[in-house]
Amino acid sequence: MTARHPWDALRLALAAAVLTSVWRIQDLFPALAPLRLPSLMLLALLGLMVISPREQARISLVGRSFVMRGVFAIVVMAVLSVPTSLWMGLSFDFFIKNLLPAVVLALAAAAAIYTVADARRIAAIQLGGATLYAIVILTKFEVGEGGRLGNLVYYDANDLGMLMVCVVPLALYFIGDTARPLARIVGVTMVGLFLLTIAKTGSRGAFLALIAMTLYLLFRFSTVHWARRVAILGGVTAIFVASTGAHYWSMMGTILEPKADYNWVGNTDAGRMDLWLRGMNYMLDRPLTGVGLAAFPIAEGTISPIADRQMFGRGVKWGAAHSAYVQIGAELGVLALLVFLAILGSALLMCGRLAREAQRRGALSIVALSRAQGASLVGFMVAAAFLSQAYAPFLFISFGAIIGLDLAARQSWRTGALT
Repeated sequence: MTARHPWDALRLALAAAVLTSVWRIQDLFPALAPLRLPSLMLLALLGLMVISPREQARISLVGRSFVMRGVFAIVVMAVLSVPTSLWMGLSFDFFIKNLLPAVVLALAAAAAIYTVADARRIAAIQLGGATLYAIVILTKFEVGEGGRLGNLVYYDANDLGMLMVCVVPLALYFIGDTARPLARIVGVTMVGLFLLTIAKTGSRGAFLALIAMTLYLLFRFSTVHWARRVAILGGVTAIFVASTGAHYWSMMGTILEPKADYNWVGNTDAGRMDLWLRGMNYMLDRPLTGVGLAAFPIAEGTISPIADRQMFGRGVKWGAAHSAYVQIGAELGVLALLVFLAILGSALLMCGRLAREAQRRGALSIVALSRAQGASLVGFMVAAAFLSQAYAPFLFISFGAIIGLDLAARQSWRTGALT
């Protein structure tokens, strides 16, 4: 029987890092801000991984996966982009304060998983953080005249909608993986809370991501009989519809009339399509190193075709790329975009391969968790097409969790140990 790995120092530090880096409890409760918890927890993770031979050996295994090698390649390309960045100081600062911490979180998440129980812990931490965040947002902030939440802490409505979509499959996993009525009630409550938050964000990207995630679960969640899958997802749909109103569906209806939307090419310079076209031009003009890590807004205000308007007193928005794919390609170059797509595709395939192998071996809990991880990743991939979230801590932790579960399951099968 496999030895249990309880809440030791590494796992406690990882839990705290997830709550501070992803779910921003120090922003929800400003009294915590002076403690600099994200930096402290990341330093703790680094220290614990460095001093422990066991974790070092685990990281060595983690580093052999294609997904993690791709992450390391992104780090290298980010470093190479700094000297040629449109704003070297900004790129260097973002690298130290954002990208490196995200990579540390990925390594720590993967290194902390030795059993399926460990992978469940990370999913539970994400759900706990998401629940707390959603409760605070729903109780402290109101839907504005535009029909959506506004003036939020840290994440804007679109980012928040994406994160809520990504945690719904994890909650569904826990509902299906437990026979305890109280645990199921808690899980259903979480799903309802997340769906209500998604509805109040009014995010069209989150809505599309929710559809994609639901379709993935409908066709891929093989541990649940198809009729029950339809019933469960039908219930989720009913909860979501009950959380919305006529104004929400009016906003979602604009998806069917893209040419009338401000985001359509030519309608406004600040629209997403015009932004994306300019981003692709930055990528083609600087295919090797891009405009520099985190420097997309600088490109908008300095080298874009509309930047010259500032000479005549006209305002130009130094805005974000509003697409993770355009963002990473424009900032780090064409190769970085290809690597990023390869990482996402490989992580999704890893979830599928593990689920099929676990299904063959009768390890249904592993099947369900890997499918939930895959559904969460699908939700991110769709929503991130409209958001500048290429370096999101949630994404990197998801990579680590996927790699860790795959390693834990395959090692247990090789040794005959129970997970």
